[in-house]
Amino acid sequence: LYNQAGSLVNVWTNIAELPQMKPVYTTEFTTRGHYSYIEFKSGVVTGSWTGAQKEIQVNKFDIKLEQPVFDWSLYGVLLAALPFEQGKIFKIPIFDGIQSTNPVGFLIADIVGQKLIGRYNTWEIKTNQNLVFWSQKKNHM
Repeated sequence: LYNQAGSLVNVWTNIAELPQMKPVYTTEFTTRGHYSYIEFKSGVVTGSWTGAQKEIQVNKFDIKLEQPVFDWSLYGVLLAALPFEQGKIFKIPIFDGIQSTNPVGFLIADIVGQKLIGRYNTWEIKTNQNLVFWSQKKNHM
């Protein structure tokens, strides 16, 4: 991720098993010294994280989950994998952070409909996180 000045701010790595997009692990590095490693196992999320540069303490966690979840940082890919149909609304369980009191949240995706962006016919998707995506599906066969 780059800031407005074009400088690198964050680097994420996401590993998932196909075709279900089952998360395996996620890492995040920031230029301020933050690091996190999150591993998804059956019913448990484990990992560790550090704060900003001046903090050297490593915080470890082990969170039991009552349901399978997707990795929140993959939701752009998850949205593109949805079957697009105008008016459909999807509720996707996501792991919503290691510092949260409730680590499981829900991404609500509303398939608004088709929209022409320039010369591209896209699908408009709105989320409960106040984000709007435009996605295009192509058949490559």
